[in-house]
Amino acid sequence: MQERLSEEFSKAFYEDDFSLMQKLYGEIFALGLHPNTLEYLKFEQDSKVYNEVLELLFSSEWDLVSDANDIKVETCNSGADFYTKASLVVPTGILKVLAVMSEVDLLTSW
Repeated sequence: MQERLSEEFSKAFYEDDFSLMQKLYGEIFALGLHPNTLEYLKFEQDSKVYNEVLELLFSSEWDLVSDANDIKVETCNSGADFYTKASLVVPTGILKVLAVMSEVDLLTSW
């Protein structure tokens, strides 16, 4: 059973099928299994970061720094970490935004 679930999970991982990975993760967790595959461990790690980011983004602890030119800038302290977020409307499609944001080398020119 564990081997079958691990194989299905790995296949879903490489097919980038997030909803299937979540479903299989739930089944694996419910059975008390813990596959020691790189894919499973990476999914667990990424899920933890994802949940931490969501919690932080929707926290009420953000302090407004600036709200000008249709750009809202906020900061938040979380333990020893300091975060900044900016909110704005970008008048284009999501694919163009993602294409620009995926070019990490251009970060300083944003």
